[in-house]
Amino acid sequence: MALTTPGSVDTFKRRFLADRPEEVGFAEQVIAWAMSRHLVRKWSSAAATDTLTCQASVGQYKHKILTLQTNGLIWILFGQLLSGFPSGDATVKARFHKQLSDRLGKIPGGNSLPTAYKSKASWRLSDMNVPAFLGVTDWMLSDLHKTHEATVALHASNRTRHLGR
Repeated sequence: MALTTPGSVDTFKRRFLADRPEEVGFAEQVIAWAMSRHLVRKWSSAAATDTLTCQASVGQYKHKILTLQTNGLIWILFGQLLSGFPSGDATVKARFHKQLSDRLGKIPGGNSLPTAYKSKASWRLSDMNVPAFLGVTDWMLSDLHKTHEATVALHASNRTRHLGR
């Protein structure tokens, strides 16, 4: 495993510009999107690749929404996203996973088939429609928040009913 150290937006952009100058505009779109959604951005650096990990706070959990690397790949880490899913209802979780997989499966440039979206999937920035991808991630953020709110409301309703007996 490569040694990873803390990075920064500046080192990330410098490496991206040096390694993949034709894709810098795509990377800047992703970074601007993450900033506008107030996602937590974590920068790391390794020998061959710098990485930006974007996390969203949903309830008490931070969900990894996407990972962008200076090698031109953008990742969705399904396993990590689903492990902290805001509902314990297996049907709700499966519906979310299927809808997310179906939506992402329509984005060109994927390096995995939608049926294989069990743990992670990647797309090459140069081969994908970045605005369409970010549209799917907007849907993902919205659905995570809605699911969290519905779960909190259900627990509050159950608690009220239990106390009312």
